Amino acid sequence: MNRSDTFKLIRNIPVQKLSANRSGITLVWLENTSCSSCNHNQIRLHSFSNRCFIVYYSNISKCIKYLKQARSREYVIAIIVSYPMETIQRIIHRLQQYHLIQTMFVIHSDRDIDNHLSSINDNLHVFRTQESMFELLEKRIEEVEKQNLSGGLFTTFYRKEKSLKDVREDLATFVWTHVFKVVLMSMPCDSLEAKHQMLSECRAYYRNDVVQLAQ
Repeated sequence: MNRSDTFKLIRNIPVQKLSANRSGITLVWLENTSCSSCNHNQIRLHSFSNRCFIVYYSNISKCIKYLKQARSREYVIAIIVSYPMETIQRIIHRLQQYHLIQTMFVIHSDRDIDNHLSSINDNLHVFRTQESMFELLEKRIEEVEKQNLSGGLFTTFYRKEKSLKDVREDLATFVWTHVFKVVLMSMPCDSLEAKHQMLSECRAYYRNDVVQLAQ
C-alpha cells in the first residue's frame, strides 16, 4: 500500500467543521482538480502536516468563506494550482482583500504568466513547476517558525495587531496556549503509557474535527 492510499486530504470542508483553535502557519491550497495530479500533491502536502494547518479546496467560494473567518493568529500562505490565467487573475483579485494572507504562490505552466501577474502583488510568487514551489514553501515555513519563536508570547501574524493593546481580545487564548506548552513540555513522555494517554486525549478533543483526526 503506498502513501496515497493511506493519506487523503479532505476537500472543501465547511468552515464550521474545522477546529476553532487554529494558529500558526496555515496553507490554503486551492486547486483545479480537473487539470492536476491530486494524489501527488496530497503526498507532498502531508509532509508539512506536522508543521502547518492545511485546508484543501477545489471550490473557490468555499475557500473564500474560510478566509473570511481566518484567525489573527494564522499566517496564511495561499497556493493556487492549475487554473487558467483569467481565473488566476480573478482569484488573486479576490484574495488581495484578506490581509491575513502573507504570501501567494501560483503554479502555472504558461511562460508568459510572469508578465501577466508580476505587477499585481509584491508577495506573489509564480512557479512553473510544483517542485520549485515546494522548495520555496519549505524555506518560507522555516523563516516563519524562526520569526514566531523570536516574537515572544504575544506574537500575531496580522501586521495591524502587533501590540498587546491590539490583541486584548485574544489575550486569554495566548496565555492559555503558552501555559499549556510549558506544562506539556514538562510532562513525562518516555513511557508508552504516557504516549497512549496523550493520543487518547487528543482524539477525544478533536473528535469532531475530521481534518485533525485524518492526520
